[in-house]
Amino acid sequence: VFVVTLLIAYLLNWRLQRIMMAPINVIIDLVTYVAQKREYQKRLTIKSEDEIGQLTNGINSMLDTIEQREKQLRENSERLESLVAMRTEQLFQRANYDALTDLPNRHLLIDRLDHGIDNALRENLKIAMMFLDLDRFKVINDSLGHTVGDQLLSQVANRLTDVMETSDSVCRWGGDEFVVLIEHVAQRSDVE
Repeated sequence: VFVVTLLIAYLLNWRLQRIMMAPINVIIDLVTYVAQKREYQKRLTIKSEDEIGQLTNGINSMLDTIEQREKQLRENSERLESLVAMRTEQLFQRANYDALTDLPNRHLLIDRLDHGIDNALRENLKIAMMFLDLDRFKVINDSLGHTVGDQLLSQVANRLTDVMETSDSVCRWGGDEFVVLIEHVAQRSDVE
């Protein structure tokens, strides 16, 4: 009788322990999954009013909060990356192009000149560089104003760009000065 009672007590204890540990094992599995996969969309479905139920609700609430924070962080990160890309493009534009004419400035001209010289040496070609300025531009600025002077500079930039090949460069050196860089010059008449 004692051995049978001991066996029944052992079996009941084993069964009761399994019933009590099942929800805790589910919680442990979820926490392990979240820690390893960094995925926060899974939730526990244990429905009880005891301490295990309260723990389940707390974990679900915590996962909701973490998931919302992760979403906010992703959105903020994407917004910041977009802003950085836009600012980088703006800085590149300001550093390399003239604000009034949208022509390459001195900085970009030097890069293009280096590139043109390298190509000319490699392909045994010639390049030409012309420095142009507008005569009596100061008179236009002084008599008609800077707005008219700016319009004139823009028109000159457009006309120079229109007559040049796409491989050539028209750059604004500053003020009323422009530089034209012509690559692949075969003969002097190409420059003329």
